[in-house]
Formats: sequence, C-alpha cells, structure tokens
Amino acid sequence: MDHRPRPDTWGNGALAAGELCLRERNRGDAWSSQSVRSEREQDSPRHFCGAGAAVPAAGRVVHVQRAGLGDVWRQRYLAAEQRAPDQGVTLSVNAIISGLQQLADLGAKHFLVSNLPDITLAPLFSEPAFLQATGATQSQFQGLVSEFNTQLAAGLSTFQSQTGLDVKTLDLNTLFKGIAANPSDYGFTNTTQPILSSMPNVGTTPAYNPAIVGQDPQVQHGSLFLDPYFDPTALGQTVMAQTARSTLTSTV
Repeated sequence: MDHRPRPDTWGNGALAAGELCLRERNRGDAWSSQSVRSEREQDSPRHFCGAGAAVPAAGRVVHVQRAGLGDVWRQRYLAAEQRAPDQGVTLSVNAIISGLQQLADLGAKHFLVSNLPDITLAPLFSEPAFLQATGATQSQFQGLVSEFNTQLAAGLSTFQSQTGLDVKTLDLNTLFKGIAANPSDYGFTNTTQPILSSMPNVGTTPAYNPAIVGQDPQVQHGSLFLDPYFDPTALGQTVMAQTARSTLTSTV
C-alpha cells in the first residue's frame, strides 16, 4: 500500500480554514504550570493558530499532546533518585493525564495524544558505544516503550470514561514500525542513516553525515531521520501530520 504523503497535507491547507485548530504541547517529561497558564490566557475558541487561519466559535480546538523521547530516556537515569525505570514510566504517564485534566478544567474538549514509537529505530541505537554507555540493551529500551504505551492507553481510557471528552490516540508506534518494514511505501529511501552526524544547534554550521552525503537534497528528501536521535526530517514530519489528520477525521 502506498502511504506516501499526498499534496494536500496540513502544510498545504488540507483542512479548511476554521475546521479545527491545533494547540500542541510537547511536554518532554512533565507538564509545566506555564503551559496551563498560557491556556487560560488564550482567547478561546476564537483565535489565530497554525498557519494563521482564524477559528470561528463553531470550530473545534484540538489539544495535541506528544509524548517525547525524554519520557523513556530519563528512565535510564533514575538510579540517582532511587527509582526504578518502570516507576519513571508511571510518573510520566501520570503527568500526561494530569495535564489533560488541567486543560479539561479550563474548558478543553478535544484531545489528540500520541504514544511512543520504538525509539531503538533511531540511528543512535545502532551504535554499540552508545548502548554500552547507557548500560542498557535495545530490548530494555523497547520494554520501557511498551510499558509506557500500555500505561498510557489505560490512563487515556480511564480519563475519557470519567470525563466523557473526545480523546484520540495518534499511534506513532504502529506508524514507525510500518515505515521501518516498508519504507518505500511512505516515500523513504533511507531509514537507518541520519542526515546530520550530530544534533543541530542554532547559529552553528550543520555537521552533515559523510556516509550518505547528507547535504545532498535528494538524500535529505528520502531520509527519515534528521539526526542520530529520534528527530524526523520534513518528510517524516509530513507523514506524521497526515497520520494525525486521518486519526482526527476518522469516524471509527
């Protein structure tokens, strides 16, 4: 099946102006009080967002919550806090549900929450030196991702049943497994090597990956990862956006 992005993805006006508005919270490890305060300060539901399209009062405001690599990453470093990795997973999931409840208390009614993809698909996890430095194996990281997604699904189900609000899950885990299994179906020619050899920093010259001539526009267009960490390229972000759109508009 061909999953390559269509030309009518979000960036090109896939959703009519005013159909819905996305407010994203990429919270990392915990929701901050500032995030909640900023919600209170917004004019809702009429305001500008996204590409600048005004959302009329009848429009849907969808609050987007993305779990991040930090939700699993820091679990390997909780020893100093005398907490087991699985305790860290529970703390992260509880923080997400707590954040959703705070937004619901402020009037939010529609939520899109992503689960975690298999982070070991990131190029960094193919480097033995990195795994040795973390003191963990790929399977251990995969186990933490699985536990996080299981707890998140249960927490979202409880939150939805208790509040009666609209909660949808963006299944990035299944999406990235599909990309890894059949990259060409999504338009990718490279899913293992990053474009950059290190994480980009503002104001510095990008360190392109010499193994694949990362500065080549064709290489960039067909690659999944921008850097060795789990940062998707423009095409990767577009595929994620299209999947999110399909999730939001699905009637199932």
